[in-house]
Amino acid sequence: MLVNLAAAACLSLCEGPPENSTAKSDADWPDGEPRWFAAGRFDAGLILKASGYFGYGQPFWMWAGLQAAATGATDFFTISTGVRLSLPVIEFTAEYRRTEPYLRGPLPAQDQYDSDDLGATRREGYDALDLDLWGVIPLPYSFIFAEVTATWLPDRRRRYEESLRAVVEGWCGSARGGVGARVGDDGWIRIGVLAEVVVSERPTTPGFRVGPSIQLVFGPSTDLVLAGLWPVSGEDDFEPIDALTGAVALRWRMTTGGPPLSFP
Repeated sequence: MLVNLAAAACLSLCEGPPENSTAKSDADWPDGEPRWFAAGRFDAGLILKASGYFGYGQPFWMWAGLQAAATGATDFFTISTGVRLSLPVIEFTAEYRRTEPYLRGPLPAQDQYDSDDLGATRREGYDALDLDLWGVIPLPYSFIFAEVTATWLPDRRRRYEESLRAVVEGWCGSARGGVGARVGDDGWIRIGVLAEVVVSERPTTPGFRVGPSIQLVFGPSTDLVLAGLWPVSGEDDFEPIDALTGAVALRWRMTTGGPPLSFP
């Protein structure tokens, strides 16, 4: 899922190209032998996120198995668990997520919301079921990628969904796409342009966001992701801290039988 730029979220909100789109090299993940493995990833930035994986295949490249994660941010905390299938150009996850906002809760039904409305609620956590599908098409010195996320909120109450950074109810989700370029001899710099639309059962005009991204790949175990998506349309009028999505995170990966952990 994605990570929030303003206060931390996903997404799980926007992480740039998925892990399995990393450029190949002599020491990279695609060269590992298929095997049973345990692996982990740690994100440090505007959020702190720890993820654990257990499965069979080539970790962070082509594998199937279980995953779990805990995310801490300035305005919420989540835990999630589910299944994951990763292939070289496509990735699918299905998971249960529990979100505990520090301040926010269910909202009354109205046509439009602003940040003051979010602050006037009584704190209440909520459950969600998330389905996420990634796809990436590698091209010479560039790539095209897309992601579709569907989220079900079983209580069907209108609320500010932390991973989407939007007021939704019932079924909701987002579609995100973009193009990017690999710069440098090993493609260790990746620059992209992103666009996202957020939809929900709530009767409203879909929200639309756009913005840039950059990823610095220091090796098979370490990279830095910077991305931001700014709203350009939608019914609600939030302050930037509640409206922006994106990612600012230094990420480390590790796995049994994998390359040693490296630092930039």
